Amino acid sequence: MRILVVEDDASLADLVKALLKNWGYEAQHCTRGKDAVRMFIMNPHDLVLMEVLLPDMKGEELISKLKEISPKIWIVAMTGNNSREMEVRIREQGILYYMVKPFEAENFRSLLEHLTKKSTGVPKWTGKKPSPLKKGYPLKHDKNHGGDNHERYTRDGPSTRS
Repeated sequence: MRILVVEDDASLADLVKALLKNWGYEAQHCTRGKDAVRMFIMNPHDLVLMEVLLPDMKGEELISKLKEISPKIWIVAMTGNNSREMEVRIREQGILYYMVKPFEAENFRSLLEHLTKKSTGVPKWTGKKPSPLKKGYPLKHDKNHGGDNHERYTRDGPSTRS
C-alpha cells in the first residue's frame, strides 16, 4: 500500500514514516496541501494520511481537491486541535477515518491492517519488522519544545527541552 503523509510537524512525520516503512508500507511525505495535490497527481497513492490544519490550506479544501482527482481515495484525517464542529465538517467530506493526536501506534497499525485486508489489488501487510514503539504506548505530545509554535510527538514521552 502506498501512503502519502501530509503533516507539517517534521518530527511527527518522520516518526509516522518510520512506522509505516517498518510495517511494510511505502510512504512519502509533504508538509503543505498544494504539495500533496501535486504529488498525488504525479504519483497516485492508495491512502492519504493528512493533518487537518495545514499552513497553506484547510483540510476540507485538500480533501475536496483529492476527491476531485480520485473520488474513491482513502483519506485518514488527523488533528491535535480537535473540536466537534471541525470533526463533523471533515467527516461530511467522506473520509475513511478521523484520528485525534496523540494516537497509539498499535491502533493506527490495526486500522492499516484492516484496510489492506478489505481492499482488492493492494498488497497485504507483510509484518516484516516489529513496531519501534512498545505495544499500546502513545505518541507523546509536547507543545513546549522550543517556542516555534509547532507541537512535537516523541516515542519517549514529553520532551524536557524548553
